[in-house]
Amino acid sequence: GIIYNFHHGHNQLDRYAEMIENIMPYLWSVNLNGMKKEGPKIISIGQGTLEKEMIALLIEKGFKGPFGILGHVKGGDAKLILKENLEGLHTLFPR
Repeated sequence: GIIYNFHHGHNQLDRYAEMIENIMPYLWSVNLNGMKKEGPKIISIGQGTLEKEMIALLIEKGFKGPFGILGHVKGGDAKLILKENLEGLHTLFPR
């Protein structure tokens, strides 16, 4: 199976929809972060311009999760990073 990390996909953004279609049968989990085509690679969810449509495409294609959030910020407090990312995710997809 595949665990796909958004922050590893910056060189795949132009073909993201096609790539997701190809890996869906093997996709076990997706780790999220904010995404901007021009970078940087690691930003919080909700601070990017692409992550909402990327997540929405996964759901549209039938992905049921799980989704992960990495505390992948150098020198940051993992608890605060997780809180910021969860708040950003709730901003993009309100309950």
